[in-house]
Amino acid sequence: MANKRNIKKDIEYLVYEVVSDCYTFKYLYPENEHKEADSIIGEAIQLRNDLIMRVNHPDGKDDKKLVKKHFNKINEDLLNKIDEFFTRLNEMLAKAQKPTDKKAVKETEKTEKEDK
Repeated sequence: MANKRNIKKDIEYLVYEVVSDCYTFKYLYPENEHKEADSIIGEAIQLRNDLIMRVNHPDGKDDKKLVKKHFNKINEDLLNKIDEFFTRLNEMLAKAQKPTDKKAVKETEKTEKEDK
């Protein structure tokens, strides 16, 4: 089992990456609606606070098996939620990058064929 300090660093790093990517999206696509990005940021911060609290207050401090199970669950929850956030961010990015006019679509298809 990793120590608490390393788990907290992992939580901080991964949540920071999500928040940073959301702000980058908002900066690069100012014309888009940013409610979803703001929602992801809020949920990521809430996740961070919840996980840090769970790290600081493990279940069954005397039973090593329970403590190990507790921290494994924290890691699992962290990775699942971070993956969900990045999936949502990728979906937003895909919507923002869709060309709307037919000429741009044809040019995109042409460059994709040339790349192959």
